[in-house]
Amino acid sequence: MKKREVHILWTGGLDSTYRVVELSRQECIIQPHYIIINGRSTVENELKAISDITDILNSDERTIAKLLPVETFPMNDLDEYADIQSAWEMLHEKKHFNSTQYPLLARYARQKQLKLEMGIQFSENGSVAEIVDESCLVDCPEHGDVMMMDPEKGPQEWASYTIFKDCLFPKSLYHKTKREEIEELKSWGYDKVLKKVWTCFDPVLGMPCGHCYACKSAMKEGASMMVPFAGYTLGGIRLFYRKILESFKRILRGIAE
Repeated sequence: MKKREVHILWTGGLDSTYRVVELSRQECIIQPHYIIINGRSTVENELKAISDITDILNSDERTIAKLLPVETFPMNDLDEYADIQSAWEMLHEKKHFNSTQYPLLARYARQKQLKLEMGIQFSENGSVAEIVDESCLVDCPEHGDVMMMDPEKGPQEWASYTIFKDCLFPKSLYHKTKREEIEELKSWGYDKVLKKVWTCFDPVLGMPCGHCYACKSAMKEGASMMVPFAGYTLGGIRLFYRKILESFKRILRGIAE
């Protein structure tokens, strides 16, 4: 019997890594995907995390899935889709949805003709929960223990449906906090994996900064262990000087005017 193929967005972060670990214990073929976003300073950190964790899982005797090398794709090679752009603009205007990564993922999934798993939580801190009504999701057993936008009910929320209709949402992550993910990975014996997870948008000296959105979200959900004290301290100092510099620039602009 042909193994189920799972196409998953993997950033090297906690949520997607949790899902990859979970899948590694199932009879399937895992194909990770990673979009190289212009100007993102953490690409190297994230790809290093993915590479290191792949090596750990491939050498683990509990891994029964076939874990393929990550498929990277430059953002500049994405096709444009007018309906996806319009949907994102509508969500941005009406619901103040600012996560620009999701229209990119929607374009990627359509261009590649994939049903793409995403490690998304529907927690109170999650941005997706603001625009995707849980009642618009249905089980999708042909792709495993995941859910997808209801093809009948989903279109009633046209903008959200357009962005997420090719996405698959793992049930295991649905309402799980990052703290719970960490505890479960530890209980499974994947401490080595946890040490390689990357969770920061604005690193300082190669460490998570503790003050960007990703770090603050992790800490808010009880995953402060992901941010080292040195990184948090240096990140705070850097943030302080950035604010001083910005204030100084405003003063200079005021004088110039």
